[in-house]
Amino acid sequence: MSRLETKIMDGWEFTLQQPEDGNFAPVKLPHDWAITAPVNTQMKQGEAQGFRDRWGTGWYRKQLPISPIKEGYVYKLHFGGIYENSTVWINGKEAGGHKYGYTSFELDITNLIHEGDNLIQVKVDNTVFPADRWYSGAGIYRNVKLLELPQNHLVPYEIQVTTEIEDGKGIVTVKTGTTARVKAVLSDADADTSYTEESDDQGVIRFEVPSAKLWSPQEPHLYRLELSLFQGNEAVDRYGLNVGIREIRMVPHKGMYINGQSTKIKGLCIHQDAGCLGTAVTAEIWKDRLLAFKKSAVMRSAPPTIFLWQSYWTCVMSWACWCTRSLLTNGPAGLMDVTSRPSGSAIWRGW
Repeated sequence: MSRLETKIMDGWEFTLQQPEDGNFAPVKLPHDWAITAPVNTQMKQGEAQGFRDRWGTGWYRKQLPISPIKEGYVYKLHFGGIYENSTVWINGKEAGGHKYGYTSFELDITNLIHEGDNLIQVKVDNTVFPADRWYSGAGIYRNVKLLELPQNHLVPYEIQVTTEIEDGKGIVTVKTGTTARVKAVLSDADADTSYTEESDDQGVIRFEVPSAKLWSPQEPHLYRLELSLFQGNEAVDRYGLNVGIREIRMVPHKGMYINGQSTKIKGLCIHQDAGCLGTAVTAEIWKDRLLAFKKSAVMRSAPPTIFLWQSYWTCVMSWACWCTRSLLTNGPAGLMDVTSRPSGSAIWRGW
């Protein structure tokens, strides 16, 4: 048993009219309907939204084939980002939704699906004013995935990894988010070495890496961390992520130090759009942009997609003020959408 994640980016249809058969047209995700909207110099928030008349309610639909349905598995839909006020139906039954436009979310659809084709419908309501003081885009602008998970599985949002340096050794501490037995392997592909540890009774794993290769903006070395969740003697789920071993200190009156070296903060404030491409930005475009941004040491995210940044020699200073606008726009439910996930979920889980 193991998890299976499948991107479902093709085969979607979209309309800004009534969700009737004759109104839908094919689209491929990611999709930002605002960037192709007509120019309207008189529209509300025109300057911030590029004078693209993006106000309205969009509908997406897709037939998702699932066969077979695996016994003992949980099925979820993961949405990396929908702007905004979304509601999702599976086979005509409401599965849930998400008010906030900049955080990812998942819906358990296990009890709503059947073998064969399953109809996904997504309503995206962009009629609430105001939007943002920057270009926000509109629609399903990040990846959508079908997650097939064992009943007992690791939860990425609950996994926390911290690093520090002690006496020349790299210390990697992993909080697994569960008290069940978890085996971890930390490997360095460049050196063909690996380290293996298991979780304690508190669900914590600690690695000591002699002469660790440190991550820095100049040399962004990464280790690979693979976690295996056990039920008895059987590994029932696996999850992997990259880890950069580094130590960052902010020293009053002196600034930021990475691995004991003074690092000057200079850079750019980067939003998630890519100019005339809107917010439906692919990984390849972000790679090109990040390489162009390389000369800047730090970029403030507001809010960007930074899944590549750890590999391309850059630091990120993220901010977390989104709950204020969500609370004003959507009420307490909007605030719950933001605070129900750990800080950073909007960034890391978008891809």
